[in-house]
Amino acid sequence: MLSVDVRAGVEEAERIATSMKLMATAPSLGGVETLIIRPASSSHAAVDPAVRLQMGVPDSLVRIACGVEDPDDLVADLARVMGNRG
Repeated sequence: MLSVDVRAGVEEAERIATSMKLMATAPSLGGVETLIIRPASSSHAAVDPAVRLQMGVPDSLVRIACGVEDPDDLVADLARVMGNRG
């Protein structure tokens, strides 16, 4: 499991979460394939935003559950979506 708070904000976090080719967007992080979600718009959508923040789940958080794909392919997909920014 990897959690990233995208500094560029909510819109960029949503773009990243929905632009991946190898990572499926899913409300649950269980499975053999790599899955990606933005909890504020999925698993924690019903939680009040202030409470989510207290829980450590900002709107710009992206979670990735790595699956069985080749790690190099996943890194390349992330680099493509993020424009190779560091």
